[in-house]
Amino acid sequence: MPAALEFTAVVRDGVVRDGVVRDGVVRDGVVRDGAPRDGAPRDGAPRDGAPRDGVARDRDVRERSVWQGWLESMARDPEVALAAAMAYRELSDAARESWLSSLAADIGGSQVPQIAVFGPLLGVEEDPERRRFLEQQIERDPVAPVSGVHRALMGVGPQGQVTLVLVMPLYLSFVQLLSCTILGDRFVEVRHDPIALGSRAPREYELFEGIRLESVSLKTALDLVAMAILKHRREGLPIPEAVRCLVDLLGQVGP
Repeated sequence: MPAALEFTAVVRDGVVRDGVVRDGVVRDGVVRDGAPRDGAPRDGAPRDGAPRDGVARDRDVRERSVWQGWLESMARDPEVALAAAMAYRELSDAARESWLSSLAADIGGSQVPQIAVFGPLLGVEEDPERRRFLEQQIERDPVAPVSGVHRALMGVGPQGQVTLVLVMPLYLSFVQLLSCTILGDRFVEVRHDPIALGSRAPREYELFEGIRLESVSLKTALDLVAMAILKHRREGLPIPEAVRCLVDLLGQVGP
């Protein structure tokens, strides 16, 4: 899955297109282009006292069904989850507040796991109060299973380069992937896939970019990454941004 997605379609006149979030769905705290607006009736009730005909009510039902389907897709499609996080990251504070309020209301009566909707947003939220709100929503689920244990794979290429693949569980069936190519204790290439399906992650004995992978201990893989980080620091080389996803596993690497 690409590190960045071009999410150019989601809700337009009440129709979800391509399963991802259209830029401008939420603008200045208002959900636009046919999507339910924050604070507006969501059950087909009249707005501003105006009578509703059958066509309008049917459209509201269809819109709600489509919106609910999009929420459900966040529990099974990593591209939808990533696109939602990217769209949320671009919103103003007011728009984030409005969107979170709408999501909390909409997910309440559904079977969608709270973590499927709020987990991706928590990953990009920095405001302490909104982070607490997101964490509280996630904690409402009695069980939020992760997708397994951390796995590490390694292979050695013909020039002696070491390829590492780290598979790190996120939630439900999702994982994040980090692949590193290291030569002479220096990073040659680092790639980070922030969210992917665990069933599609590389496995032992598979070929990864032409190199056969074998399972190694997590400590072995992290030691190799830490050595490369130290080499870069000592030589004044830039440290790839992608390896920052390992900070909780690596701890503080000294000079």
